[in-house]
Amino acid sequence: MNYSACFSVILLGFSNIVHADDQLTDPERSSVSLLSSIMDIIISKIDNSSCYEMRGRYPLKLFATGVVAQRRQNNMATVKLADHAVSVVAYPKNKIPDIGSQIITVYTRTSDYNIFDPVKNYDAIYSFNATADRISMVSNLELFLNYNYLTTQEYSAEANISFQFSETSDITDAVSSNRGEGISQLSISETQKARYQQRLRITRDDGTNAHTLFLRDLLSYRQTCRIKAEMVGRNGMGSVSQDGYLTIDMSWPDDPVVLYF
Repeated sequence: MNYSACFSVILLGFSNIVHADDQLTDPERSSVSLLSSIMDIIISKIDNSSCYEMRGRYPLKLFATGVVAQRRQNNMATVKLADHAVSVVAYPKNKIPDIGSQIITVYTRTSDYNIFDPVKNYDAIYSFNATADRISMVSNLELFLNYNYLTTQEYSAEANISFQFSETSDITDAVSSNRGEGISQLSISETQKARYQQRLRITRDDGTNAHTLFLRDLLSYRQTCRIKAEMVGRNGMGSVSQDGYLTIDMSWPDDPVVLYF
């Protein structure tokens, strides 16, 4: 399966062979929640420092089953930043027919406890509608501002996302994708600090090989910042297992998106 070298216009979404009434499968709902939560923590750290100081390319790993009441490793995403690892766990709730489902995500520490970790706590609630083609999210985050663990900064974030599923095939290839778009914002005491455009796409071939691209671009006239998560791996009905990189750079929202995979 061939992937384009860059996307000048790309929308937020996930791909897989889904149920007729669902845009996202159970593993995909957990996956999008985990990746979005990783992004929440990153943009709050950027607000406390700068995009320039945070820039780099960092290993990213995700595994999600979307199954209720499993061990945390079965619904977890981890990015290894320069100073410490950031890990988020998802706790899916049972889907209610004709209403929807919820997933709770929380920060969990998996790195050396002797290393300073600026994340004091993080939690979020993702609400999916009955067909899983619309999501609303709210989260709360608290960061330590110094190594003495004395001063903290509290943040809140929210987002709304919509999805569209499509499927194409020819003699040599069959591809399914689920695209959407959304906006997220970061606030302190109900005062907006930053607003980001969210764009993500997972493309799946006729097997279970998948390619995930998740972008957040800062919407500002004076500053630039792009956070890109790009991963490849397996995307089946029972689980999503992917590895890749999270890249932070100074790109504008309209700049082409260069892919590593």
